[in-house]
Amino acid sequence: VMATTAVSSITTPRLLLRPFARSDTAAIASHCGDLRVARMCRVVPHPYGIAEAEFFVDQVCSRADGRIYAIVLGGHVVGCVGLESISGESATLGYWLGAETWGLGVATEAAGALIDHAFGGLLDGLERIESGYWSENVGSAKVQSKLGFSLLGRGPLLCLARGCELEQQYTRLTRLEWHRRRVAPPPPMSAFELLASFPQGLPLGGLKAVCAPAADRAAFEGDETAIEAVWRARRASQPSLFNGAKFRFVGVEGGTGVEGGGEGG
Repeated sequence: VMATTAVSSITTPRLLLRPFARSDTAAIASHCGDLRVARMCRVVPHPYGIAEAEFFVDQVCSRADGRIYAIVLGGHVVGCVGLESISGESATLGYWLGAETWGLGVATEAAGALIDHAFGGLLDGLERIESGYWSENVGSAKVQSKLGFSLLGRGPLLCLARGCELEQQYTRLTRLEWHRRRVAPPPPMSAFELLASFPQGLPLGGLKAVCAPAADRAAFEGDETAIEAVWRARRASQPSLFNGAKFRFVGVEGGTGVEGGGEGG
């Protein structure tokens, strides 16, 4: 078992990550009792009440091979983030959020802070963090993409709340990738061009969009299929980098040039 350093709390610009207490059980039961939350977790049962929350605080959070934190936003417990199965060079990341804070970047901020502490000295000898998400969980997929996790594979896994197997995407973040992203974070994709043509008979006014960075466009000049493939591959592999990306499009319809612009998301 790797050596660990005790950290009572972690702060971020918006959040406090601290150990759970018995006084948190009502908030835990409220969030995990929501089927919208439980169905996206692997081992959260449904229904879920105070007794389950007390077991979580007393038994799960006290395990020697875990570091589990309450996510506190504005003085209220809104979720959980933790590292479990800590052994040798690896650990497993898990998290859940109350539904009212979905889409606010809380999971990314909380998990990112814990990962930074873990690789930064909280867990001596840590070389990789494993995680995963249900294939249908688009929100969690975005979180892990932003944090730099790579996809390892997929397979069936039991979801306790639903009582059936779902397809799980297995992911991993290595210390090397974490360090690389900290030293040289990927630049925002703000210089994309969206090239559009308007052939007759296609939906949405006949829009066919192909988009790529200037370097890729130069490499595939005149080959719209190749450009589109590059764009789609980049968007699929690094969707977080497209948030707020600016683009320009130039289209032709019946010989008339059409120009415009907007924000990518």
